[in-house]
Order: sequence, then structure tokens, then C-alpha cells
Amino acid sequence: MPLDLSAIHPHIRALVDLQRPEERMRLLREARSVLQRADPDKVRDNLEVRNKRYPWLVANPLHSLGDTFPVPPLPVGGYSVAASDGSNIPPDRHSPVRYCILNVSKVVLAYGENPMASLTSVTEMLYKEEDLSLDGKPLKGELLGAKMAVRELEVLLETALALSAPRVALHDGTLILWPLQNQPDPVRDRFTRPFRRALDGFRAERIPLLSYISYPSARDLCNALRVALCDTETSECKTCESDHRELCEFLGQLRDRELLQGVLEPGERTDLFATVSDVVREYHGHDIVFCYLDVGGEIARVEMPKWVAEGEEALNLGLGVVLDQCALSGDVPPYPLALMEAHEAAVIDVAMRTVVEELVEGEFAQRGLPYIRSGKDRSKRRRGV
Repeated sequence: MPLDLSAIHPHIRALVDLQRPEERMRLLREARSVLQRADPDKVRDNLEVRNKRYPWLVANPLHSLGDTFPVPPLPVGGYSVAASDGSNIPPDRHSPVRYCILNVSKVVLAYGENPMASLTSVTEMLYKEEDLSLDGKPLKGELLGAKMAVRELEVLLETALALSAPRVALHDGTLILWPLQNQPDPVRDRFTRPFRRALDGFRAERIPLLSYISYPSARDLCNALRVALCDTETSECKTCESDHRELCEFLGQLRDRELLQGVLEPGERTDLFATVSDVVREYHGHDIVFCYLDVGGEIARVEMPKWVAEGEEALNLGLGVVLDQCALSGDVPPYPLALMEAHEAAVIDVAMRTVVEELVEGEFAQRGLPYIRSGKDRSKRRRGV
């Protein structure tokens, strides 16, 4: 049956009313004022007792909180950019056999005197029991996500090593292995070791590595403003009686991209911030820092190893390439062209997933082996009455 839109419409109006648009704009102006005047030293000092007082992720300012900077134009002569993305066919519980397909793209775009483009992928099939489980846990969900993140970074390093300078490596999504956040130490170590080796490779060759997050949902910078406002000794926000409580609660619901919309001009970035994620502590010397960048129609989050941020030339080259790739995409809001191509080269569509299954089923048939999927799966595939 079609949707009864007349039943939904009043609720849509009520949904907008819940946003309290007038009050929201007032608090947003206050928040942006705090961004300009907040003391970064107070944030850094208060973060020393973060584990006792602040149950949120907080952007640790390396320098300022509210300063903004234009990204310098790229040097004349062109550049090369490597990009990667990944897709997978996870193990299927409805199948009589368990296997997993990983597909990681390798994209190179070169500009200048010798322009070129290369779009390929690395495809792997995991089917042995030791490859499909980790300490008794099946390779799915968060563990599969961590596996993909490691392989994407390894392939990206391999791709970038073949390029001539000036070269930049663009990673899709975050450099923080969030799927490992709640995993035990042995599981974390299984994934962070190869991840660190890849980061070592980028640093050894001085290849600027930047990770691009479109439409970020993070509140790290907003939480830093909450820390800057905090003037109580209580460890429980619910019992706080500070004069800043209303603004603090508003900042707890605000996204960094919303805070910065209109603060940044196109082509400008914020200052640099360090993440306080527990996972990054296991990168052993590869601290991850980030900034926000107005790419023209969207506020993106750009993450990088700290050594990239510490080198002015590497930082400006990397951010300049990001802006140029966004401009070349032609989209509104834009998205880096190299990452667009990386996604297209990595994606496994429905038709290809069906082909893989048919190949497996066909091999079983040739060997005279039964290949019977679950009854639930068969019923879902059969057209209902």
C-alpha cells in the first residue's frame, strides 16, 4: 500500500518545531562567539583530567581554537594523487559455505606535463577458517570493517609508492580504527600492527597522507568549547549548576560542521586538533590530527598523521590537492574526484554479487556436491503473493 502522506505531514511540522529554530540560532551565535574567544590553554589543562570529568571525545587544540587559514594555491607543475576505497561480500549465514570477498581499488590521477589515469582494484577471497575468524569471533561487522580499513591503507601505500613527487595519498573516511574501540587488546593488536606498518611506510617516504570525511558527524570541536566553558568541579553534568549549562547542553547536540558553517570561507581551514581517541594511542607514535576545511558548499573533516601537519609544505600540498580534487569533481557539494573514482572501482554491485554466488554454486554442481541455501533465504527470493 502507498504511504498516507496526509497522516505524515502534521508530524513533519512537529519535527521541525522540535528544532526550536529561533532559540537554536541564538545559541549558535553564542557558540560561535565562544569559539573566537575561548582559551585553548584552558582546554589543554582541563583535558589532563578528562577521564574523570569528560565522557566525550574532545578536540585537543595544537594551537588555537577559532583561528582560520586560507589554503595556499598549489605549486605550478601539477601533481599525482593516489586514492583507494573498499567494498566486500561478507560471509553469508544462509549459504552452505562461508567465504568473504574483499575488493580494494587502486586509483592514480596525474596532472601536469604527463597526465594519466589508472583505475584498477585488488580482489581477494577469504575462505579458510583461520581467515574468517579471530579468537573465535567471526569476521563480520566491526571486525570486517577493521580488516577492510587495514587493507585499504596497505593498498593505498602500494599505489602511492609508484608515483613521482609531488604526490599525495587520499584515504576515504577516518584514519581512526573505530571498530576496535571496544575490542580486547589481542584483537586490537592484530589490526593495529599492520596499520602502523603502513603508516610507517608513508612517513618513511614522506608521502602526505590525508583522510577525507564528507558531512562529518563529529562533535569534537563543540566538546572542546564545552571544556573551555567548564568552571565547576563536579564530574556529573546532570548536577551542574553553571551559568553556562544551557549553552553547554546545546553544544553537546551540535555538530562541528554546523558550528563552522559561515565561520569558514570557501578554501579556508580551521587550526589543527589532536584526537584523544584511545585507539590512536596504540598507533605508537602515529598521532592523528585533523582540521575542518570548507571545500565550497560543505565543511569536510580532514585527518592526517601528525608528521604531515608539522610540515608546512606537506600540509599545504595535501590540502591544496583536496581542494583541487573537489573543484574537479564538478559536484555541488563537491567531493574529491580521486575518491569518486576509487569508490566506482571498488564497489561490488548486486549483479556482481550474484555472479560470484553462481560461480560458487556452479563449482559445487560440477563436483556433484549439494548447494542448498536456507529456507528463509529461498522464501525471501521467491516473489510473494
